[in-house]
Amino acid sequence: MQARHKKIGIYALVVILIFLPGIVKYCKLAQQKSVNQRKLQALAEENKRLLEENKRLKEDSVYIEKLARENLGLAKKDEFVVKFIDQDTKQR
Repeated sequence: MQARHKKIGIYALVVILIFLPGIVKYCKLAQQKSVNQRKLQALAEENKRLLEENKRLKEDSVYIEKLARENLGLAKKDEFVVKFIDQDTKQR
């Protein structure tokens, strides 16, 4: 009886040694898949945002004017731009 248990133990060990690397690799791949799916979702959201931004830049002149005023400090004819300097920033 002991010899039979010993053989079963050896067979079980062999099976574990054969399948363990595959199981470990499967777990790592499943984890990487999860990470990749999160990255894909983030990229899809960024792509959607950029497509909407692109559409606005092509079609919305008010939006373009707003960006030009805010980012470039541009003004219309007969307007002037006033910039306020933060005292904390000035002292640095």
